[in-house]
Amino acid sequence: MMLPTETAEEIRSKYTERLIELETLEVERATFEDVSTESAAEMYLHLMALYLIENDLPNAKFVWKRTPDSMKKAPAMSGLHRVFLALWTRDFPLIYTGLNGTSWPANLQPLIADLRSLTVLRARNLLSQSYADVSQEDFCTLMGVPADGVASACAELGWTLNEGRVTPVKPPAPAEQPLLSEAHLAKLAEFISFLEC
Repeated sequence: MMLPTETAEEIRSKYTERLIELETLEVERATFEDVSTESAAEMYLHLMALYLIENDLPNAKFVWKRTPDSMKKAPAMSGLHRVFLALWTRDFPLIYTGLNGTSWPANLQPLIADLRSLTVLRARNLLSQSYADVSQEDFCTLMGVPADGVASACAELGWTLNEGRVTPVKPPAPAEQPLLSEAHLAKLAEFISFLEC
């Protein structure tokens, strides 16, 4: 199965600057009338992909609405829209179908690979935090794993597979929060005294 080696935060941080650049570029291009269709299509495609990576679905929706109709018909853009719709409805099988079923341009493939990694990480967190055990079929559906890859995926995750049921390992509890400093206590006391007035 090959689980992602990066955390969600590490994946998203790779694209923070690029997202800001594209947002700025879109605003700047709005003032020009002679922008080539090809460069505008690439900008919208990357902008929507980056919003999906950030899990910023409302902004991805607005990018789709701003995209000219002629550009929406391109296979990559319509494929990205199908992925967006699946993310919006949290339909994991459709997310994987959309990611795997579209021929992505070479410059977009790393973003799609990272989007798939984020989907796997999200599904893993959902399973490990919400379920004591899950059926093998549901595991395949949520993790995007073929039926013959369940045993290796469970081994990679450190989860157990027993009689068609997958038992996830709960994530470690977060470290205890440090005690409040004097500044925090002073601020809290000020807030409470304000509420009492």
